[in-house]
Amino acid sequence: MSNDLQHETVLVTPPLPVWLFYHHNNSANHIAAHWHQAIEFSFTLAGSIGRFKIGNQVYQTKPGQILVVNSQVIHSIDVTNHSDNQALSLSVPFNYLESFYPKLSESYFELNQPKKFTAQQQSAYRKLQSLFYQLAWRYQDQDELKFIDLQLIISQILKLLLTHFTKPLANVTNLSRQTSYTLSRLHEITKFVNEHYQADIGLVEIAAHCNISRVYLARFFKQHMDLTVGQYLNNVRAQHTYKELLTTKKTLSQLALTNGFSGIRTMNRAFNNLYGQTASKLYRERKSAND
Repeated sequence: MSNDLQHETVLVTPPLPVWLFYHHNNSANHIAAHWHQAIEFSFTLAGSIGRFKIGNQVYQTKPGQILVVNSQVIHSIDVTNHSDNQALSLSVPFNYLESFYPKLSESYFELNQPKKFTAQQQSAYRKLQSLFYQLAWRYQDQDELKFIDLQLIISQILKLLLTHFTKPLANVTNLSRQTSYTLSRLHEITKFVNEHYQADIGLVEIAAHCNISRVYLARFFKQHMDLTVGQYLNNVRAQHTYKELLTTKKTLSQLALTNGFSGIRTMNRAFNNLYGQTASKLYRERKSAND
């Protein structure tokens, strides 16, 4: 596993419950290998993504192509130097989608090989392409009602994806039994962490929930995620704290304790590792901006 592998924290695009980003590249671009719990969809509007690596597969996209990166799957991107490159990224938080589709942790999206689609899937794919185009163009508008339309389009996209392009994780043909087990186990671990990050949890509690030993949990997680369980737990806590920090009137100590940190020092260390600056500095900057 490469040394530049990193975890990417996916924040939402307020007021939407998802993250949207419009890429317009006129220079070479490289996004190092990383992973996240969110499910990511990439839609190429114009030009091409020269090398989009998802797991062990490498894709060169063309206009109208949709790619999915399933939760916890390592991926990297190399964009060639073309001024007409345009793409839209849609990242859907795992917990948000799971609230509508409880079987999500046992499912896997298959969208990256259109040649294998059934006639029904081909029809659904064309509808998806149309919706992604609408999403991209509406996202660039400036009027105050655009987010209502964006939410409607996103809901239609998710319904099509869940209806036509999900498979039980155990039945996915391009996954080995070992890979299926790994993804299922990682979902179990990360889901527990994301649901209990505010509590005083660690290796003991997570291992007990997953019915595995602490030693196995630590080794398994480090092997497949390239960071420790503790680092992942602090990343999740920092992510939630960051979102709260932008709007809350709580003190730094209250923010730390309500998000599972033992204190400000631990929270600052986690923030610095994830965001490159401490929570204390971000807090002071926000207060100065609001004064």
